[in-house]
Amino acid sequence: MSVYLVVNGSMPEEGSEDTVRAKIGCTTVSADSRVASMQTGNPEKLYVVYEIPAIAPYEVEGKLHQKFSAFGGPFAAPDNRTALDVDGGHEWFAFPRSEIDRVIKAMDSYADISSVKQDLAAANLAASAALA
Repeated sequence: MSVYLVVNGSMPEEGSEDTVRAKIGCTTVSADSRVASMQTGNPEKLYVVYEIPAIAPYEVEGKLHQKFSAFGGPFAAPDNRTALDVDGGHEWFAFPRSEIDRVIKAMDSYADISSVKQDLAAANLAASAALA
């Protein structure tokens, strides 16, 4: 299970203040699989920008939606959603390019790293056994 950040169309260059239409979502399959299903009927190419593992993806997604509600999403005020032109879906946001790095940093703060810790522990165990 994971939480992902997808952009609609191309990502502006870093330093640009162009607006990025993005979706913060969660899935029980890979983000790439989820995007493939969302791509149907969307004229612009969707790109997975970032994905994190999450034990409780729906809770993480909700926290991120609340944190970035000034840019759209389900917790944005209806008039703000209209002004941002993100009425097409409740999980879509209109971020300035500079905000994408903050979104990724916030996602990292919720990432489940227990599987990484398990992989490291197994690798350390294997290395110790090889040295013995």
